Amino acid sequence: MADIECPRCGAMMPTGGVCPVCETPHAVSAASRTTGHDLGPASPVARWWRGGQLPVLLAAASYLGATMLPLMSGVPLRTGSAVSLDVTVRPLDLALGTYPAMRGQMTAWLLPGAAIFLLQILRSRRTGNEMAASRPLLGVLAIAPIVSVAMPFLRLHRLAVSPTPGAALGLVVLGSALCVFAALRFGHGVPEAAPRKRVRYDQIED
Repeated sequence: MADIECPRCGAMMPTGGVCPVCETPHAVSAASRTTGHDLGPASPVARWWRGGQLPVLLAAASYLGATMLPLMSGVPLRTGSAVSLDVTVRPLDLALGTYPAMRGQMTAWLLPGAAIFLLQILRSRRTGNEMAASRPLLGVLAIAPIVSVAMPFLRLHRLAVSPTPGAALGLVVLGSALCVFAALRFGHGVPEAAPRKRVRYDQIED
C-alpha cells in the first residue's frame, strides 16, 4: 500500500494502517469504500483550524489590524487654546498618548499586548497538552481587548461626548470571537511529542 499523510500529525503512514508517530489509525471514508478511491487526509489548513492554531493566528492579526484602524471619530479635542472638531482616534494613538486630552492609560496597551501574547502562545505551544493548558489564557485574551476599546468610549460618555464607532471596533469583536473559539479547540487533535527511545547502558557494546 502507498504511504499517505497522517490527518492528525502529518507524518507518513501506510494506507489503512496506524501512524507510527501518534498511533492514529487511518479511517477510510464511506465515499472511498463505494468508489474504491481514498479521498486522502484533511488539508493542513483544515487541521490547523480544528486544532485552534489558525483561529489564534487570525485573532492576533485582527487585533494588530484594529490597532492601526480608526476606533472612533467625531471627537472634539482641545489643543492649547484651539479646539479641533471631528478628530479621529486610533487605539495606537491612545497607547502612544498622541492626544494629551485622551492620554492612554494601561488599558490602552491591552489590545496590541493581546496580539503579541497570542503570537507568543502560538510559537511556544507545540504539543496537545501544552495547547490545552493555554485555553484559559485565550479566554482572558478574548476579554482584555474589549476592555481596551470600551474604556475610551466610557470616558468620553462621562464627558457628555458621543463619538462615532470606527472600523477597529468591528475587528476587535471579530478577534475576540476567534479567541473564544480557539479557547474551546486549542490543541484538539494535536499529538504529543514522540517519546524518546531509552538506551540501556548494559546493552551498549564496547
